[in-house]
Amino acid sequence: MRMRVYIIPLLLSALAVGGRPCEAAPPPVHVRGQVVLYDPLAGPGPYIADFIVKLRGENVRFVRLLYAPEGFGFDAPGPQQNHMLPESMFSNGKVVWRFAVHSPADREEQAACKERKVLLSRDPSQPGPPVVPKEVYRPVPGASEKRVPPTTSLECFVVESWEEASR
Repeated sequence: MRMRVYIIPLLLSALAVGGRPCEAAPPPVHVRGQVVLYDPLAGPGPYIADFIVKLRGENVRFVRLLYAPEGFGFDAPGPQQNHMLPESMFSNGKVVWRFAVHSPADREEQAACKERKVLLSRDPSQPGPPVVPKEVYRPVPGASEKRVPPTTSLECFVVESWEEASR
C-alpha cells in the first residue's frame, strides 16, 4: 500500500521535469515535394533541420518541416548515424522527396514550430544602430521556386522519415 503513495508522486514529478506526455503521436501523413529553403543555423549537423518544402500537386503550396529525431531540446541525446539527413536534401533542389510527417504532438514540438527564425542585422544604408529582422532561410541550389510566402504563415510539421520519391 505504501508503494503506491510514493510511486504516483514520483511518476508525476518525472513528467513535470521534462518527460513527454503519454498520449500517442498522431499517425503520419505522407507528403511529396522539393526542399526550396533551409535554415543553415538550425543545428550542429545534418541531424537537426528546419526547411521549407514546395509540395507537388496541382496547387502551389509550401510547408515548413522540422527534423530532430532525438528531440528539440538542448539536452537531447546525440544523433545516431542512421538519423543523418542526406546532403543532397540541401544541395540539390531538383530532387523530389517523400516525407512521413505529423502535426506537432507535444509542447516541445509545438514550441519548435512557433519559433520565428530571424537574424537581427544592421541596415548598412541607415546610420546608427537600428537593426532589421532578416530571414535565416537560404535557397537550396537548383530549387526552381524563388517566391515563397513568409515562413511564419506556413503550416509546420515534424518529419518522422524520408526517402527519395523515385524509390
